[in-house]
Amino acid sequence: MGIFRRPVTILIDRSGEIRFAGVSYAGLTNAVDFLVKEEARKKEVPALPARAERTAAPVHPTQGPVVRETSFPRDTGNPRGANDLRGQKGPKIEIGQWVSNAPRSLADKVVVVEFWATWCGPCIAGIPHLNELQKSIGNRGVIIGISDEDLSTVQNFVRRTEMNYAIACDPERKMRNVVGNRGIPHCIVLCPEGIVRWQGHPASLTSATLSQIADASGIGAAESGGEDETGAGGGAITGKRWVEPQRGS
Repeated sequence: MGIFRRPVTILIDRSGEIRFAGVSYAGLTNAVDFLVKEEARKKEVPALPARAERTAAPVHPTQGPVVRETSFPRDTGNPRGANDLRGQKGPKIEIGQWVSNAPRSLADKVVVVEFWATWCGPCIAGIPHLNELQKSIGNRGVIIGISDEDLSTVQNFVRRTEMNYAIACDPERKMRNVVGNRGIPHCIVLCPEGIVRWQGHPASLTSATLSQIADASGIGAAESGGEDETGAGGGAITGKRWVEPQRGS
């Protein structure tokens, strides 16, 4: 309807048609008087029943898709030291090579991308927190840790460290150049439509925030005992914003 401000007044005539929209308070009385004096026009649209009849009729909910009332979180993080991408289309998921726990699909999932490095103390300290976040979000989301170091360095680190989420390396910094973060760790949270819903230091990201983003995106509750969303060695990703990685020889 082109409504761009609130509140807005809309008047509907006896035939159920919208006759006035955006009426000012000064002109509201005249518009109402005009419609009250007007007879219902004969059209295919039936006239509205009397108010008493409408309010007395029992209301039966119609079957159909559940409309989720959960909104995206107001707390969207703090993108200090990076390009503020909150509320905007995020970068495509581009990596050089998978190291471990490559996701089978990113379709219809919340995707958390963390930029990190094996030499970064705060990054290492935050690994248990990311493990817990992946556990809490379950199959509704995927956490991806991306390092710009070479493959062998990241592989050696992962072999001796418990990291229960997807790990990848991207020396070309394809995604990081878009985010523009000058420090690490730094992360962005993407909803299935690719919009950045949270951005900042991963230590500030909570499981409640991730769950709210999943709920607001219409993603069903996490399933227990279902198919694992990750697989060693990877495979084709069918997510909406996925670009197939370059495989090394």
